[in-house]
Amino acid sequence: LDQFFTRAHMHDQLLQREARGVEASVASMEGLLRSRVLNSIRALVYESGELYGLARSQTTNTTTDSPGDSIELMDAQTALILHVASRSLYITFDTCLTQVVLARSRLHDLLGWMRGTASQVRAWGTAADSIQRQNARSRRIAHGVVQRVADFLSRPIMFASK
Repeated sequence: LDQFFTRAHMHDQLLQREARGVEASVASMEGLLRSRVLNSIRALVYESGELYGLARSQTTNTTTDSPGDSIELMDAQTALILHVASRSLYITFDTCLTQVVLARSRLHDLLGWMRGTASQVRAWGTAADSIQRQNARSRRIAHGVVQRVADFLSRPIMFASK
């Protein structure tokens, strides 16, 4: 840790600036996923449900009318398959979005832990009233953050495959 955090180019302002940039990028990506992709998938689910309803009503009307009078534009079974597939897509994408939110919170904890650790490493061996020790005290992170970082760093990465 000494070698990594005490280099001249590894100062607190750099860590803070990089952390803000990374967190802002992830938040921006999450916003784009929500506004563009999620809204499109929701619209697809809605429209496929409407199509299924129309196909069912058309099938019902076709069977009550004389068989040769109307032509079915969409098979109700095909519309149902499309609707089920679009709902599956929505559920899968929602799971993906949940993972992005989880990754963003983990990233926030990890970057906070790195900044706090860097301050503590720089404060080692300095006087009790030095500015490095004061900085380390002010940047100390909560024990819960340390536990969360240790927990997700010690677990293997699992990819959802169904």
